[in-house]
This record gives sequence, C-alpha cells and structure tokens, in this order.
Amino acid sequence: PATGRTLSGDRDIAGLSRVEKFATVYLVGDPENPDQIVLPIRGQGLWGRMMGFLSVEGDGNTIVSITYYDHAETPGLGAEVNNPRWQAQWEGKKIYSEEGDLSPEIHLTKGGASNEYEVDALSGATLTSNGVTNMLQFWLSEEGFAPYLAKFRSGTEPSDAEDTETDFDDVEGA
Repeated sequence: PATGRTLSGDRDIAGLSRVEKFATVYLVGDPENPDQIVLPIRGQGLWGRMMGFLSVEGDGNTIVSITYYDHAETPGLGAEVNNPRWQAQWEGKKIYSEEGDLSPEIHLTKGGASNEYEVDALSGATLTSNGVTNMLQFWLSEEGFAPYLAKFRSGTEPSDAEDTETDFDDVEGA
C-alpha cells in the first residue's frame, strides 16, 4: 500500500483504480541528453486493460511511437491499436501546447487528424479510442509523467527529475 496510491472519480480517467509510486522509464542514448524517453502506459480498453509503451523524443514533447504489448480488444476493430498504419500516425505528434503547462493536448479524434495534437481514431472502435485518449490524458498529466517530462522540456538535466513530486526514480539508460 505504501508503494502506490488509490485513484477514484475524476482522477481515475484511465480506469486503473490504483497506481504505483514508482515506474521504470527507459532513456535511449545518453542519459544526460536522451534521444528518446520510453514510458510505460496502461489503461482500460473495451474488454480489459491495455498495456504498452509510448516513446517520446528527448525534448519531452514529441511522440516517436506508441505500441501495445497486451490488450483484449476486438480483432479488426479495437485490436487495430497494433496496426502499423495506425501506429505510424503518432510519429511527430505533440503532447503539450507551447505554453508549457502540464495538461496534455494529444487526443484521438473521429474523421481524421487536423493538427499536431490529434490522431485519427480507430474506425468502429469508439470505446477503445476513448480508452487510448483517457490513458494518455492520465499518464501524460500531472498524475503521471508530466512533471518528469517537463524537466526535459525545460532543459533541466534528467538527474534533476528526481526533484519532482512524482516519484519515478527507476530510470535506466539504453
């Protein structure tokens, strides 16, 4: 219990109920100036928990890729989260606005993306698309990795990220 916290109501948009106090974040390249930051993400899909990784450029704001290694989504619909064409849409998308706040702007939208904060939703899989958006809104917010990523966005050294209120102490270089 001391290594996690309970979420409820509006704070639990990803459907997790509880989150750990510590997470493993992978830094690709030089740990002091990484090429990529790989974040573990998880949240509720239509039929169960979806688990994956979000890779962000060393600027802490530009998405490199997203991948899911475990989910129970419907084949041909929500399971399209594993389709390389859908995953390719994420490359280069921005997470946060230029104003520098910790509220993520990235989301899925029906009918095609029209700006750098949007990704085209999965056709016929509204609940899975909502789950992906909610998952990212949680993990990229102040409840998740936003304080950690802010250190990269502001030019602070990665070793200083431990000073944030979010305890993501287990950082590994690759």
